Amino acid sequence: MSAKLSTEQKLRLTRFAAKLNREFSVTCTGYAGDGPPRLILSLAKQRARNVCRLISGVAPDVAIDVETASLGGLNVGSVGDIAAAKRRVVVVAKSGEKASIARL
Repeated sequence: MSAKLSTEQKLRLTRFAAKLNREFSVTCTGYAGDGPPRLILSLAKQRARNVCRLISGVAPDVAIDVETASLGGLNVGSVGDIAAAKRRVVVVAKSGEKASIARL
């Protein structure tokens, strides 16, 4: 298990962050799946931190309001790779009533 972002994830996130401006606030929620709770919670937090750190580097005027973590997997309905769905970060960028979501 790793909190490191892949090259593809970094590229997708960089494109996402480049569209944000100071009117946006960002929330990153990390998910790490199943395993020992202490380890999983730490991994989920680190994933969320890494994503928010990259966003902050690309869009420094964006408010990074919350970095949260959740135990367990993200409920994504029917997906091909269930294990990957449990190991992701969801980024929500809000500006007024407008919201953008990225799932990594």
